[in-house]
Formats: sequence, C-alpha cells, structure tokens
Amino acid sequence: MQVMGTDDQAHSDVLCARLAERWPDRYSGWEPAQLAAALKPYRVQTHQVWAEGLDGARANRRGVRRADLIAVLDGPVDP
Repeated sequence: MQVMGTDDQAHSDVLCARLAERWPDRYSGWEPAQLAAALKPYRVQTHQVWAEGLDGARANRRGVRRADLIAVLDGPVDP
C-alpha cells in the first residue's frame, strides 16, 4: 500500500517505478506485466484507470485501484 501513496488509483508503470525506487534490489526493471502477474494470485486485477503518469500528464491506462488492494487485505484468508 505504501507505493499507492495518497492515490486512489495508479498506472501500473508508475507503481513499478515506485516499487523500484523503494526496493531496488527486488523490483528494479519490473514492467507492468510483471506487476499484474504478481498481483494475480491475490485476485487483484489491473483496470483502466484515470491517473497521473510518469510524465505528470493524466491519462487513462492500465493500473491498480486502492479499493481492490484494501479488499484483499480485509478479505478472508484462504486455508
């Protein structure tokens, strides 16, 4: 959740950049497809989201919603 910052939704490439900045040994070089694959086992899907991109311009691109992450954290744990 730290890499979401205060954003309600964020583009996947922005999240990859934030992950790489925070934990470079683990996430350096990650692409949006790798992020989507890592989130899939937790049933978090990427969606079209309107958010600020790496260049600072707002656009509609694939990304993650904070609500989807919170739902996973608050949801039941699989046995």
